Amino acid sequence: MSRKTFKINRKQFELETEQVKRDLEGWMPDTDFRYYVVVEGRYLPLRQAFTKLTGHSSGSLISSRAADILESLGFRILRIDMSDPAVLEAYFNSRD
Repeated sequence: MSRKTFKINRKQFELETEQVKRDLEGWMPDTDFRYYVVVEGRYLPLRQAFTKLTGHSSGSLISSRAADILESLGFRILRIDMSDPAVLEAYFNSRD
């Protein structure tokens, strides 16, 4: 099991791979964004997912920092063109 300890604005956090999967299972984000983390086949907006996991406000979060942390736990980070119809179909099918 992968575990990552990190700090954001001097506050310490710890995430584990299985915890990420559990905590994001069934969670539905508010809106569509450009950067996604893939968890159990679901495409989730990166910053919203990270905020859900840590409780840390996404306003001060840099996407690259969240991406680095989740990638270190074995998750894929994608930049998605939401104007592509095939991408939209795959994205919405992953939400079912």
